[in-house]
Amino acid sequence: MLMQVLQDIHVAVDAEILLSCTKMNELENGTGQGTDFNGWKKVVKVELDMRAVDVLHALRRMKLGTYGKCVWRNAEVPFEDLRSNPTERFCAKCRLTHKLAAQN
Repeated sequence: MLMQVLQDIHVAVDAEILLSCTKMNELENGTGQGTDFNGWKKVVKVELDMRAVDVLHALRRMKLGTYGKCVWRNAEVPFEDLRSNPTERFCAKCRLTHKLAAQN
């Protein structure tokens, strides 16, 4: 079930990238509505690329048999966390540590 969810997310991310690129091209060519989009385009592309990488990493962890395990402590990632975010890499304890480290 989770494998199918991840594959669906992968398809959805690919669709988002395609849609975003189409909209960005329309804005750049003056066929869409909006203003200068170059800075925003870079931000959106980076965000979508990061999401796609997260999905690919989750699929790789599934193949390796480590999906659902924390990448830092090898502790179980709660099923509810995986249900809400199928690409989750951390248990609750490590997720908090990761967020605090990212803020600094």
